[in-house]
Amino acid sequence: MFEAILGLVSCLLAMSVLFFIAHRQNTIQIFSPPFLLLCLVILGCFFRSFYYFESPPDYYLYGVGALLNAVAFFAIGYLVPRVSFISLNTVRKSFLKRSRFIHKFTIISATLLIAVYMQSAGALGARFFVTEDGIRTSYAFLGWGADILLVAFLLKFAQRGGKGVGVVHWLMFLLALSGAVVLNARLSVLLYIVAALIVRSLVSEKKFPVKMFVVTSVFVIGGLGLLRESSRGEDTANVSVYQTTYNHVMTKPYLLAIDKLALIVGKVSEKELYLYGETFANILVMPIPRVLWEDKPAMESRLFVTREIYGKEDSMSGTPPGFIGELFINFSWIGITIGMFLTGAFSRVMWNSLKKSNNNPLVAVLYTVYLISLFSLFGVDLQGGLIFFLKLFIPIWVFGRYYIRPTNSG
Repeated sequence: MFEAILGLVSCLLAMSVLFFIAHRQNTIQIFSPPFLLLCLVILGCFFRSFYYFESPPDYYLYGVGALLNAVAFFAIGYLVPRVSFISLNTVRKSFLKRSRFIHKFTIISATLLIAVYMQSAGALGARFFVTEDGIRTSYAFLGWGADILLVAFLLKFAQRGGKGVGVVHWLMFLLALSGAVVLNARLSVLLYIVAALIVRSLVSEKKFPVKMFVVTSVFVIGGLGLLRESSRGEDTANVSVYQTTYNHVMTKPYLLAIDKLALIVGKVSEKELYLYGETFANILVMPIPRVLWEDKPAMESRLFVTREIYGKEDSMSGTPPGFIGELFINFSWIGITIGMFLTGAFSRVMWNSLKKSNNNPLVAVLYTVYLISLFSLFGVDLQGGLIFFLKLFIPIWVFGRYYIRPTNSG
């Protein structure tokens, strides 16, 4: 009982800190990085503290300690660069010049990539496969086409002030969602939708539709979860969308789950399983698909957690540790301290840049991409968050000028 009460109080303390730094000028800055982390703490830690109240998970206090350490140093880092920002002109100068040919070529290539992926995967959620030599690889890199089409839609949407964008760009958005659905990437589907809603709010000052977002989240998480289970041959006749959503939110080792974080911190420290930066070094070779480099060296944090923390060997996709868990896996407590401090500091710079731009459409899209990538970072790992960001940033770099011409703001 003591552990459960201490865990609940610790979650409330972490939430209070994040709420405090997200609250400015008598309003909650719902698109700020601290508010994003607050939402993740509520979902993965606060709610689960009630779920596990009678029987806390193993190493529970280890997880609570890691959470408090992470939130504290994220907050400190966030409060340091109070006025630092990145100039819009500095960003814009690095983009490719406006080119109708490059734009059309990129859009057509993206559509072809999605078509090739759908043909190659052949089944819902068939992101991974094993070659004849027994090597695990992925089709997921072909899904980049969906990210490119999403960026084209977001840029057009921002250019129009969050209003109508025409049939062609709506089709791009729907095709992007379809590609993510076939990939069975529930997080990507949800973040695509969230990105459109955030851009709409930033460029038009319209309120974020919370109710619609909650309902959409339930059907995306629960609906695609049922489809995945059904595609695996599992009996889902008596399972509802709401029940599936509840199970994923409260029991599955996804996002910032306090029970998962506790296991990682407890077992890694107990058995001294530290990787000393191996999962971060893996980022250097991550752009090369394993189908092109069969002997590519890798230490993936997701497979490490599945095998070393949960003791399973049959998972193709692995269990994402989340950024806090990955920091501990590599560098123990000092990793969480430095990593979350730097994340908080850079997040404040990005938030300041958005405010200084007077919600310029191009900066609004760039910031939205950063924010949803931060969600992926906290929920998956550094590699997942970085890949997600680059897949969206590169198309902005390629045809950001095509959609949004220079203005005097920013």
